Amino acid sequence: MNRIKFDSLRLEPLSNSRLSVWMRWVWMMLYFAGFVVVIGRNVAPAMVPANAAWPEGCLLFFAAGWIITSWARQLPLQNVLLASFIIGGISSAATIVNHYAMIPFGPVTFSSNVPMVFDCLPLFLPLVWIVAILSSRGVVRLALRPWRQRADYGYWLFGITVLLTLVFDLGIEFFAAHRHGIWAWSPTRIPISWFGTPVTNFAGWALVTILSLAFATPSLINKKPVRYPPDYDPLVIWVTAMLFFVFAVIAHA
Repeated sequence: MNRIKFDSLRLEPLSNSRLSVWMRWVWMMLYFAGFVVVIGRNVAPAMVPANAAWPEGCLLFFAAGWIITSWARQLPLQNVLLASFIIGGISSAATIVNHYAMIPFGPVTFSSNVPMVFDCLPLFLPLVWIVAILSSRGVVRLALRPWRQRADYGYWLFGITVLLTLVFDLGIEFFAAHRHGIWAWSPTRIPISWFGTPVTNFAGWALVTILSLAFATPSLINKKPVRYPPDYDPLVIWVTAMLFFVFAVIAHA
């Protein structure tokens, strides 16, 4: 019986494999199909029942699959999965702590229709964080590509990723809390809010994003000096997500 050795495991990115090309196109087509369904239900309500949540759930799942596959084209798959596990784990732990202590996000209550784990963690929430952080970081890597050799490149990458993740959260809060009532916020002593979402939520998002990046970044660094062509997939995911949120604002107006 042949034993599996560590040196026999694939530690290279999937960039040149047929599997990566196939997986990328499958996730991409599924994502855009889900995007059309989610947008189309607002134009033609008879297309999908108004109270059905599966289109948005599928869209989120497809986005997570696509962004992970995209990163795996330039990094070993196990590195990307480890980073995703770290992001999902830290965000889940923060959500559970917030359920009991109202820290770091603030007083929030989830709808009874939301699938929960142990009555304190929405089943879909780790995927939201994975898509938000990995797509934001991919956009920043693409934007800062001409300045990768600068000594302060890492600081800019880290800081702007946190900023774009917060912008992502602005759209999520309007769509999930203000429009669909997936969760609801209680008032805080701070009178400033975003469509009812207290600023404590965004402070919490910034903190969790910083912690997630601090622990996940070593897995997302290319250890070999190989230059890959620009990857526009994270940009497409991030921009289409923003368009989706903007469309939600227009449809709700």
